[in-house]
Amino acid sequence: MIKIAYRLLSAKKKYVWPKVDTNAEIFNASSKDLPAESRLVILFTPRSGSSRFCEILTNTEKVGLPGEVFNPELIPKVSKRYAATSLDNYINSLLRCRVSGGVFSCKLTFWHLYQVFGTTKNFISLVQPTQWVWLQREDIVSQALSMVRMHQTGFAHSKTSEVPKDNTDAGFHYDAIAIARAIMSILFMERCTEALINRHSLAPLRLKYEELSTSAPREIVQKTLRYLDIPFKDMPFINASHRKISSTNTAVFKQRFTDNHPIFMRIIDALRRRCL
Repeated sequence: MIKIAYRLLSAKKKYVWPKVDTNAEIFNASSKDLPAESRLVILFTPRSGSSRFCEILTNTEKVGLPGEVFNPELIPKVSKRYAATSLDNYINSLLRCRVSGGVFSCKLTFWHLYQVFGTTKNFISLVQPTQWVWLQREDIVSQALSMVRMHQTGFAHSKTSEVPKDNTDAGFHYDAIAIARAIMSILFMERCTEALINRHSLAPLRLKYEELSTSAPREIVQKTLRYLDIPFKDMPFINASHRKISSTNTAVFKQRFTDNHPIFMRIIDALRRRCL
């Protein structure tokens, strides 16, 4: 599977940097500080709890401002803030400005990494991460269903309780092909991420969605800061506004898919066994 993946990835076109108006004043302002020495990279797959996790880390004011700054769809908007006319200028500005507690942090999927940087070696050479976190979700069928529901309904998660429970399933219907595709997409990114970890002998903090979704923010922070060797004392109350959008259909669709496709699921479980 990894060989097939790299054949597909090697055929992609080189990422073209968006056109950004040069503004010397903005660029100089973004280059005043020294670049952060501590650099945290959070690897994740979609619907694995990264939004809540990164919100909690941001609220500590100790672990940077983790966001998807290397998401190709977001780069044009973010690069304008720093008048970054190239990837090198962009990274230089991020390492100096998008810092909190002396730490630069970001989150990205393997696919985003490959789209923007081309190779894992290039990413590591340019960003020079000092710590890594790897977020996964054990229940891949529920994860895939969450992806399908997000695409079908447009709802990802809520920062408040403003999404009525009665409306969360509106437009969410069973689609076995879409679920299978989502599972394969997740598996693809998991295998490529594990290859990155093994190839570069990384030792990331591994966190599971199931743990993150049931743990209090303070517990998550304590475990993360311990790994990063950052003092936990004098930590203020930490809250997380991100809320999981409940769905009455998820459990029903999950049972239906696993019952109808047992051989497919056994293959997926066997392929994931090493990763988990």
